[in-house]
Amino acid sequence: MAVAALAAWAAPASAGVIADLGTGTLTKASDSFSVSFDAAGIFGVKLSFKYDGDGVEQPCGAPKGDCLTVTVNTVPVLDNADVPDGLTSFGPTLLGPGADNQVINITFTGLLTGSNEEIEISKIKLSTYTVSEPAPIALFGLGLAGLGFMRRKRSA
Repeated sequence: MAVAALAAWAAPASAGVIADLGTGTLTKASDSFSVSFDAAGIFGVKLSFKYDGDGVEQPCGAPKGDCLTVTVNTVPVLDNADVPDGLTSFGPTLLGPGADNQVINITFTGLLTGSNEEIEISKIKLSTYTVSEPAPIALFGLGLAGLGFMRRKRSA
């Protein structure tokens, strides 16, 4: 019974979506849009989204090669990525622990090199994540207890 209680205590809490930030479209040669979320009281946040190009598929920086940069509070999490002509998933990427009164600003910036092209960003989601620290501590404690029992058994 004590082991079951310890296992329940050591199990991580469930994670879930905390914000579904919708969709945006980048249409000009150098275009960007931003979304923000107040992460006050949230201990861990991860970001995921999908992006889709509309045009000739070339590597970022090549003629007619579209690029996408995503920054979170001025830190790039995706830097000059190729934008394929088709849906691509990004994430989840960990944004780190939240802090009280911390606002998460996410900026999507596209560099479109051809005419009549666009980058659609969809399913922008922020989710929580948990770090299960009690489990490793419990395993370490059980290992120490086992070593103690082995030492006691040898000396007897």
